Amino acid sequence: VAMTYGETVAKCESMGLGLCGQSCAGTGCLYNNHPVYSGLECPTAKTSPPSPPPPKLSPLPPPPVPPPPSPSPPPPSSSLPPSMIPAGGVLVLHGGSAGTKVLGCLKPGVNDTTTSCKGAPESIIAAQCCTSGGTCARESANVDGTDKCIAGHSKTLKGAIQALTYAQTKQRCGDLGLALCTQSCAGKGCFYNNHPVYTSLPCGR
Repeated sequence: VAMTYGETVAKCESMGLGLCGQSCAGTGCLYNNHPVYSGLECPTAKTSPPSPPPPKLSPLPPPPVPPPPSPSPPPPSSSLPPSMIPAGGVLVLHGGSAGTKVLGCLKPGVNDTTTSCKGAPESIIAAQCCTSGGTCARESANVDGTDKCIAGHSKTLKGAIQALTYAQTKQRCGDLGLALCTQSCAGKGCFYNNHPVYTSLPCGR
C-alpha cells in the first residue's frame, strides 16, 4: 500500500512502534526491492568553505602634479635702450688732418647705427683708440690678425675696413684697455688718414 511519510509514522505508532534507524534488509516482505522510510535525519549539507576575500588592491598613486605653466615672456619694451652716444653728441674728424677738421656730429637716438660719413677719400668711419695719457693707438698687440689695426688695415682691405658704430668702437677700445681719442691721430698708421675717425670730442667744440 502506498503511504506517505506521515501515514507511515502514524501506522508505526498505532502499533507501539517507531520508524527504524536502519534499512532492515533481509527481514521479510520482499522490501529489499523497495525504498524504505526511516527515522534517520538527513545528513547536514556540506557547506562550501567561504570564498577567500578578494586580494586588497594597492591604492593607485596620485597623479603627478603638472608643472606650473611657464611664465609669459615680458612684453617687448616700447623704448629703445639708452644710446651710448653722449647727450651732447660726438665729433667725427678727418683722419688725415693734423688739426680738428670736423666732418660730422653723431647724435644720440639719430646716429646710433651710423658707420660712415662723407668728407674723406673713404666713407667708413675708422675705429681708433688712445691710451689714458692721450697717446694714439690705431694698432694694438691685442688685436687678432697680422696687421694689428683696430678695424683692419685700410690699404690691405682697399678701404673696406670693419664698419663699427660709435658704441661698438667704444666697446672695442675698452676691451683693449684703451679709450676713444680726442684727436684725429693723423699719420699714426693703418692708412686711417683716408677715413673719417671717431672721437670722444663733444659737438659744438
